[in-house]
Amino acid sequence: MSGSAQSWISSIQDQGQFGDCWTFASAAAMDSNLLQQRILPPAATPPSPVVSSWALSTANGAPESLIGPGYGHGTGGWGGWEFQAMAYVTRGQGTWAIPGTVSSSMTTVSQMGGGPLAITGTSSSLAFPAVLTNGPLPANIGYLVPPTGQVPAFGTRRVALLDQGAPGNVALPAATGTVSIAGTAYATYLFDQGAADPQVQAVKQAIVANGAVTTSMNVVYDYFFQTGTTAPYTNFYVNQSTATGNTDHEVTIIGWDDQLVVPAPGGGVTGTGAWLVQNSWGTGFWCNTASGTSDGTFWASYNDAAIGRSGVASFTMRAALPDSLPVLQNEVGPLSTAYSQYAAPTLPTGMAPLASGTIDGSGFVPSGTVASVLTAPQDCTLSAIGVASQMAGATVSANLYSQWLNGAPGGTLLASIADVPLAVGYAEVPLSAPLVLSANQLLVVELIYSDVAAVPVVVGPDVINFTNTGSTSVRAGLSYSMATSGTWLDLATLKFKNESIAGATADGGILFAKGVVAVPEPTTLGGCAIGLATLVWLFRRGRRADERLII
Repeated sequence: MSGSAQSWISSIQDQGQFGDCWTFASAAAMDSNLLQQRILPPAATPPSPVVSSWALSTANGAPESLIGPGYGHGTGGWGGWEFQAMAYVTRGQGTWAIPGTVSSSMTTVSQMGGGPLAITGTSSSLAFPAVLTNGPLPANIGYLVPPTGQVPAFGTRRVALLDQGAPGNVALPAATGTVSIAGTAYATYLFDQGAADPQVQAVKQAIVANGAVTTSMNVVYDYFFQTGTTAPYTNFYVNQSTATGNTDHEVTIIGWDDQLVVPAPGGGVTGTGAWLVQNSWGTGFWCNTASGTSDGTFWASYNDAAIGRSGVASFTMRAALPDSLPVLQNEVGPLSTAYSQYAAPTLPTGMAPLASGTIDGSGFVPSGTVASVLTAPQDCTLSAIGVASQMAGATVSANLYSQWLNGAPGGTLLASIADVPLAVGYAEVPLSAPLVLSANQLLVVELIYSDVAAVPVVVGPDVINFTNTGSTSVRAGLSYSMATSGTWLDLATLKFKNESIAGATADGGILFAKGVVAVPEPTTLGGCAIGLATLVWLFRRGRRADERLII
């Protein structure tokens, strides 16, 4: 099955010397779903991309004054996760589109929509960045500021994170041993079932249902060379020697072939069956045919240790809702507790619900019921609630009340939603009927999860220095929280301001540990020998012990 043959795939892009592969992979998966649903018109050849990866790279337009220098701005590279892409596109504003075409000959940021981006120091002109192509950004680039009244093109109904080993997803096999990475022992696994692997089947189902999916991989450059030839990479890839979820690059699975035999260079298991994978290094690297013609794709064995198993996100998009029909959303971020190998304290992170409460010593919310008080800043109509879950198979119910009384939701029950099934990830749940709210009207949202393990983690500045002992009180957050700069608000506009139960201000959010070291595409064959930088490690509950920041 090939998404390209089904007209589900946008054309291959080139991230250049920037470490933002996660944005290109995520945008390609979103494009694929929009094409599959015919929200975007199909074409005889892969169309230019529509979802703006640049908007994702710059946190959907958060100014540097809010997120701090060095995080997604300037001329350096940066890393991220598919969780961040999910966070940015599930906000009320949705995601930006590219109102134009993408040319492979572009060498700088061009006026393509999704901006404006201030260019300071030499002129007052504005660039409108949407997609990074080959070449560096101008040295005097400023921070991104969305234009007043900009209307997004698309929203997100659902994001399913299919990582193997996540609670409720396909389980990992028994560990075969351990491997030492940076002095720490991690479990290793053997994958040898090919097309019969339940994880392979789950990913196929997601592709058929929703189009291409993202996936992480571990780029071992030596495995891509064909001995005695000048081709930059082989058309096969399998990496079983580091079967630990240790990843450093994000790509997109666009199809598969159950009969293709994939050799295992460098050792490991040769297997039958492979994923067709699209990269974001242009068409000059990799090929999916024996002829050796480079087209920017490659085949990866079903038995690969990471591809199709780690960083797998399936997006279900929609056209943007009218401005009068906002979606009330909870905070969305990574699914676990993040550690730094250079710092002892754990930093609880997660997809924070509309909640305020406590985090126990393990960094997880000890209750399945969470609530938050919100105020409508203007006359508006609420049509849906966005909820997040850390567990597949759990359910969530929601009650919307008119008052907060004696430390609990109360007053009139305005709306309710019962027993909505959840995947790991995000779901936009429509109300049975739109709820009309007046300016300054109070709204109390109560979320009741069937399993406490499904409850996303609440994070705020109060827990930046969280330790493993005791409990820490936190407030419901506005948006992301950066350890270096405190709280910031991503500028995807919500129609509600959060007035936390725990206090008059709502200054919490999600902690994202973003790297500032890039592993760009190799520019020459010799460039493939570069070492992979050691970045921040992401630890997740109930799944593999490790996954690197992917860039």
